[in-house]
Amino acid sequence: MPNYSKKNSKSYIVGVVALLVALALVFTYVFTSIGTGSWNPVDWVKDDQQVEELPDANGGTVVDEGNVTTNGVGLKIRKVSAMNDMVTGDPVSQDLEDTYELTASVEPAGAKATYVWSIAWKDEASEFATGKTVTDYATLTPTADGAATAILQGLSDFGEQILVTVSTQENESISATCTVDYAKRIVDYKVTYKQATISGSPFYGDPVVYTKDNTHVVLDGSKYFDLEFSKVEPVYSNYTIDDTFTETSSFTANSDIAEGLSGATGVTVTANNKDTATMSILSYNAYSILNNSGVFTAKSSNAMAFASAANNYLVNNVTTNDIMGTFNFTLTGTYSTYTCTYTFAVNYSGVDILPTAITVNPGSIIL
Repeated sequence: MPNYSKKNSKSYIVGVVALLVALALVFTYVFTSIGTGSWNPVDWVKDDQQVEELPDANGGTVVDEGNVTTNGVGLKIRKVSAMNDMVTGDPVSQDLEDTYELTASVEPAGAKATYVWSIAWKDEASEFATGKTVTDYATLTPTADGAATAILQGLSDFGEQILVTVSTQENESISATCTVDYAKRIVDYKVTYKQATISGSPFYGDPVVYTKDNTHVVLDGSKYFDLEFSKVEPVYSNYTIDDTFTETSSFTANSDIAEGLSGATGVTVTANNKDTATMSILSYNAYSILNNSGVFTAKSSNAMAFASAANNYLVNNVTTNDIMGTFNFTLTGTYSTYTCTYTFAVNYSGVDILPTAITVNPGSIIL
């Protein structure tokens, strides 16, 4: 009777040895690939869970593959927006500047490479860079020690180019360098209106100045004021790349107040909405509403009666909490867009109620 026990035992041992050798080869490949950065399991979830593409990002930090110089090390760049910090896992504020993912590679594929990343001013002796620490303006953080991937995070505007360099511990003579720029941005939009007080002959009072820190003003309703457009003064960031901006703007008056004026006066009052580029004067005094191209427009055959009724409605119903008009400005450049909204209200608390009718009592007298 044949004996298969020895043959089966030998086959079993050979199979086990072959399996162990195969597993050893697989583990060797995996760990070598992770070490060189050519294969990274983090990438499996990065696109779906950690990184959102930002084609319309509004930050000023600019890194372009066209600004990469290679000397034996490849470097790919991707703009990203991390919902969580890709290194620490902490939530990332969306108020931060642009974020870029930089990935290095070497030839031949699979070669051992422990990557070394650095960041520095291109010219430390430049007027802007002198006395400044580059990491106050941008940080570079490898995803792990020696990793092929690093995260470049813009922090603030700068006026000197920044260089990011990656090399390897195994061969320091090879490297790749990319230039980091900052595109010119508008950080404030100063808009000035002359405050024209009409009393006999025109003269100008204190100007109304809007900035990002002063977006709302309250005007004195006891005076006959016009807001006359004066000038705009964009405030720009530091930058290494210039940019030009195109302005679009609009003005919107309070339609609820126009409706209230219509009911109080019996005359159709229109809340004017227009492009501020065509608007030089914004009149808001009750008398100036008639046939005016400012905040409100009305046509009446009885100017005095209309003005009195309009005045009384404004005094009795409009408070400083009511926005009389809103200016919207949008400035669009190649790299960023700046928007601002400026509003004004009117304080009618010092305005007298005007008479709208008069009667004499008694109506007749017999002497």
